This record gives sequence, structure tokens and C-alpha cells, in this order.
Amino acid sequence: MKLNTPVSSPKTLDRRTSQRPQFQMKRTRTANQRVPKWAYLLFIILAAFVCYRIFQHRASEVKAAQPPGRPVTAAKAITKDVPIYLDEIGTCAAYETVQVQAQVSGKIIERLFQDGSDVKKEDPLFTIDPRPYQAALDQAKAQAALDQVTLKRQEDLRARKVIAQQDYDTAVANAQKSQAAAEAAQVNLDYCYIKSPINGRVGLRNVDVGNLVGPSTPPLVTIQGLDPIYTDFTVAENDLPLVRKYLGG
Repeated sequence: MKLNTPVSSPKTLDRRTSQRPQFQMKRTRTANQRVPKWAYLLFIILAAFVCYRIFQHRASEVKAAQPPGRPVTAAKAITKDVPIYLDEIGTCAAYETVQVQAQVSGKIIERLFQDGSDVKKEDPLFTIDPRPYQAALDQAKAQAALDQVTLKRQEDLRARKVIAQQDYDTAVANAQKSQAAAEAAQVNLDYCYIKSPINGRVGLRNVDVGNLVGPSTPPLVTIQGLDPIYTDFTVAENDLPLVRKYLGG
């Protein structure tokens, strides 16, 4: 039995071999044509924009890190006379200082101010129990009235030359004495109402309601006048002639 095997002709093989490279070259040209030129141009533009934004951001950071400029005031330089100032260390002192003292003895029954408050002259500060002094005043007034009646009677008798001159003089002296006692009792009663002697500011009180006070006790409170005030300070010896010159001393 004889098998007939088909044999390809050389012509057919050559055609297959020659056509394969042509197919590969055609595929290569197709791959190169997938990215157009405008895509490269777009990529370059985007890259340039990104670089510009990065540069702009870094520039703003550098600008923000720089300290802001400070305003400067300029003035024109001129020549003229100027005052001479001396800086010295001193202390302020009150124009006047008064220590309020009780002038009669008794118990404090009222305080009419707050520590550190401003007061005016004749403002009430304390009240001492006035009842004993009111009673003494009433008694002195009664005695003065009685002595005035006695004096009037002695004047009538003297006019009729019934009494001696010595009796009349005694009546006159008694009337004057009782009148003076009544006035003294009135003064003591007024001393029960302690008032501010000046305009100023009161300090810390030294007594409270219920304390017994008198002429021999410590001051009740201190008041300082603050309008005007003094300033005590020392001047260097080198500056003293200049100070005297302008003070006229």
C-alpha cells in the first residue's frame, strides 16, 4: 500500500515566510500611532502648571515667614530751646494731717464714716454718749437762771439802798459764774459730736463703737488733706544751682 503525502511546494513556503515579517512591521507602526502629539503637549502644559503652583506656594510660605515691617515715625530735625527735666525719686505728702482726738470722756455710741472715705469739713465722724453732758448743761442753765433772778432782786434792793454794795457785787459775780458754767457745759456737749476739722480722706479707725475714749486716749482716726499735696524729693548737688536759678532762689 502506498501513501501519498502531500508535499508543500517551495513556492508556497516562501510566500508564508515572506508575509510574516510584513505582518509584524505593520503591528509596530500601529503601536507607535496610539499616543498622538497633542497628548505630549498636554502633559508638558500640566507639568509646567504643577511646577508653577509649587513655586507659588513656596514663595507665599517664605513671604509669610518674614516679619512684618514696623511703622516708623519721621520728624524734621530743628534747633530750638527745650525744657530741662530732672528725674528724681520722691514721696507724696499730704498738705495737712489732722489726728482726731476725743476732747471729752465717754463711750463711743456711733461711727458715721467708712475707712478710706473722703470727708468734708464739719462732716460727723463719731458720737460720744451725750446724756451726762446734756444733764450737766441743764443743771448749769437752771443755776444760771436762778442767779439771774437773784441778781434782779439785788438790783431792786440796791436801788432802794436796802442792801450793802458787797451783797450786790456777790450777786453779780454769781450770775456771771453760772452763765460761764452753762456755756462750758454747752461746749462739752458739743464735743460729744466729733466732726471732721478739714476736707480730706480718713484713714483706718483706731476705735469702734463701745470703746471708752477721752483726752488721754490715742487718736480716734487720722485725716489727710489731699488737695493740694506736697512731694518731698532730693536733688543731686550738681543740679542744685540749676534748680535755684529757675526757681528764683
